[in-house]
Amino acid sequence: MVTTAYIAGATDAQLICVTYELFLEAIREALKVEGQVRKPHINRAREVLLVLSENLNLEVDVARNLMSLYIYIQDILINHYKDESKLEESYKLIEVIYEGYKEIAENGRHQVQTMQNTQAVYAGMTYGKDDLNEMIIESPNRGYQV
Repeated sequence: MVTTAYIAGATDAQLICVTYELFLEAIREALKVEGQVRKPHINRAREVLLVLSENLNLEVDVARNLMSLYIYIQDILINHYKDESKLEESYKLIEVIYEGYKEIAENGRHQVQTMQNTQAVYAGMTYGKDDLNEMIIESPNRGYQV
């Protein structure tokens, strides 16, 4: 479960992992259904892929390679009705990249929180058996500093 506290305290690699998780979830859901029911899941995956591609620094070789891969996967998503096995291929391709970023997020040197000066968010189980409640401590100086 991704919470406000997780996003506010996430590193750049962790935020990329969350984005890949959204893509993988959309493809998993698309593979469960057929026909027109699949369309909203495919559209969601395409939107996530667009976010990933828009945030690439194309001056770096690895980013250009990722862009080529994203273009290939976008083509799969557009033409998914021709060959359903390609959807599984797109899932596997992104899953490999996701696993790499997940390892970076867990062991990498880039452990700096992406958002500095954010609200303090405390999350935990309270009186409700299955409820997760978040408590936000307000501060007059929060968010990005200019």
